[in-house]
Amino acid sequence: MLLSAMLSGVLLIQIPLFNQVGYESSAFISGFLGLCSWIETCFLLRNKIAYGPRGKDPVVSFLKCWMSNCVFILLPFGFLLLNLLRVPLCDIKQGLGFWALLPTTSIFFGVSLAWFGSSINVKNPFRAGIVLILLELIWVLWRLAWEPPIQAYEWWIGWFAGSIYDEAISIPTALIWSRVALLALSISMVAFAQFWLDRKRGLFSKWSLVLTITGFLVWGGVLKSNPNIHHDRESVRKQLGGERSSEHFKVYYKSGSLTKQQQDVFLKDAEFRYAQLEEFFKEDPVFWRGRKVEIFLYPDPETQNKLMGARHTMVARPWTHQMHIRWRGEGDSILTHELAHLFTAPFADHWLDLPIRYGVFLDLGLLEGIAAAAEWPISELDLHETAAALRRIDKAPDLNKVLSGAGFWAQPSGKAYRMTGSFMRWLIEQHGIDPLKKMYSGGDYQKVYGQSIGDLISAWEEFIDELELSDEQLVLARARYDRPSIFDKVCPRAMAELRRKREALEGERDWSAALRMLSLERKMAPKNINLRFTEVGLLIKLKEYEQASDFLMNISKDKLSEAQRAALLDYRGNIFWVLGDRESAEQRYDSLLSLGLSDSRRRAVSIKRFSAAEQVRHYLVDQVQGGAAWITLFDLEREDQSLAHYLMGVRLFYEGYYEQAKEYLATPQSIPELEEERFILRLKSSRLSGDWGSWKEAMESPPPLKQRVKALLEEEQKRASWTQAVQDFH
Repeated sequence: MLLSAMLSGVLLIQIPLFNQVGYESSAFISGFLGLCSWIETCFLLRNKIAYGPRGKDPVVSFLKCWMSNCVFILLPFGFLLLNLLRVPLCDIKQGLGFWALLPTTSIFFGVSLAWFGSSINVKNPFRAGIVLILLELIWVLWRLAWEPPIQAYEWWIGWFAGSIYDEAISIPTALIWSRVALLALSISMVAFAQFWLDRKRGLFSKWSLVLTITGFLVWGGVLKSNPNIHHDRESVRKQLGGERSSEHFKVYYKSGSLTKQQQDVFLKDAEFRYAQLEEFFKEDPVFWRGRKVEIFLYPDPETQNKLMGARHTMVARPWTHQMHIRWRGEGDSILTHELAHLFTAPFADHWLDLPIRYGVFLDLGLLEGIAAAAEWPISELDLHETAAALRRIDKAPDLNKVLSGAGFWAQPSGKAYRMTGSFMRWLIEQHGIDPLKKMYSGGDYQKVYGQSIGDLISAWEEFIDELELSDEQLVLARARYDRPSIFDKVCPRAMAELRRKREALEGERDWSAALRMLSLERKMAPKNINLRFTEVGLLIKLKEYEQASDFLMNISKDKLSEAQRAALLDYRGNIFWVLGDRESAEQRYDSLLSLGLSDSRRRAVSIKRFSAAEQVRHYLVDQVQGGAAWITLFDLEREDQSLAHYLMGVRLFYEGYYEQAKEYLATPQSIPELEEERFILRLKSSRLSGDWGSWKEAMESPPPLKQRVKALLEEEQKRASWTQAVQDFH
């Protein structure tokens, strides 16, 4: 036990995430030392080195055994404390909470399980424990596979927190109650061991029986009264409350979160995506499976985390025919991506409907790559252009490594998904979908394509490297993908949790509290320039313009990336405008517009550059909300009707008032970036309100369009054709 504890400590300090006093290290030690304590105690009881429940004072004997095993926690914990000499100190308070909550209770359970096994069979106390351990393992794996939650509360490690992409972690209340339940079960097992042995001796131990029953009832009562510990399909459906159906889908949504119109738009969006993927894959999973796809639609990250254990991870399990997603409105490509996973089920040669190699290993690169290829999100950079840009700015990972499971997880999700998506899309464009289906069902690249994976990647790289990219696209790629993976970040768990809390405060417009929360983030990562920009933004919201200007002056002395230079110019322009120096503000906005920006940001900067109206400043810089925002826009209408109509139309469209939106969006705009967006949103609002006359009128005079907007127009035309075909059919 001593050697095991020492080796575990040495191992922990070598692995990122595990080398801190936090969740990962406590979960590992909890599982490892918990099982070690069970094995050690079983040996001691079998060899009668420890008296166990057969001793004169079993309670004292048990406590000594538990505490002697708990002492070994100090060894790996000490290694982690020493490791603070070479790694930053993160949230030690929460880390200590995990360490106090997990290893001690797992060791308590391990000793209890040995006690229980010894009472049943003293010669082989392992037998009962092995049976229970296997049963619990099967139960946990079954729930992870078939029930909505991707997290699990477990006897040994305490808590499997789910996807690594959800970086923010704090101690959930459900974890505390699950450990209380485990302690109650442990006490019940120890009491039963004593009762059983007394019964064999012809004795009746009333208190042992009472404690056995009480502990068991407490264990069951805690689990029953805390559904967050063990949500299942039915409990999640009940919590969401709403239900709608269409030809291919059964949707469960949060009651009150969507209007009737929004529900209709979502169902049409899902059916349109189904038709697209049916054509792409030449498959019909609803017909193949014989039942509709179930979509669990969560209204916000916190509800999603409460019900299925993830804030930012969307999930589709092909073998369950279910999806768990959030939806940001029509055209949200995450719907396509997750639905694509279900379309791969018919040609997956495995009972889990996944690409499994050698019967065991998940081909994660193929799994996510084919879904990303089918998704093909509309952006300033498509997947091929993203891969090309990453190679030219030396940010591209080795695709050979990414296509392996470990290599995929080691990369930031944005890079991994887009690189594999581009490669899989290229394979489909060159060879069709059928060979990739064979690969998905367990095929070999050499046999299926007649080339090795290395040769195929080389050919793809030649194709990618020939693509033409603008300087703006390269700048945009640097801004989007110059991010480390979770394993390379400073205090990723603690930083993400603080950021989550700060963003919640910002949502409540409590800028002072958000600034205080940000100060904690900056203490953990004092060299993080992006956090300093965040502080500038909060200071501007608090109208501390002089302090914000001083911050920007200091930041400008550092070496900045293109994205950070853009933030610097934007904030300086806003401050100059607020302070009345419009000329200096326009100079900053002009410089900003010369950089590589996303289309949405370019539109916002263009408005600020070409409109000096105070109402625009209130709307875009001060970011007035609710009724105040509408008052500001109505006031702007008297000075600049054209711009006011654009801003009103956009706001009405995203609030779901399509009939009113199309009227305001009929007003032409002089700013090219606004004219593009106005054109597309006018088409969408006309279609969604059923006004085909207005849709055709808008189509008669399209403005000059950029690549991304051309792709949006192409999709809009397909949606219109599909909608009319469906209407004619019905």
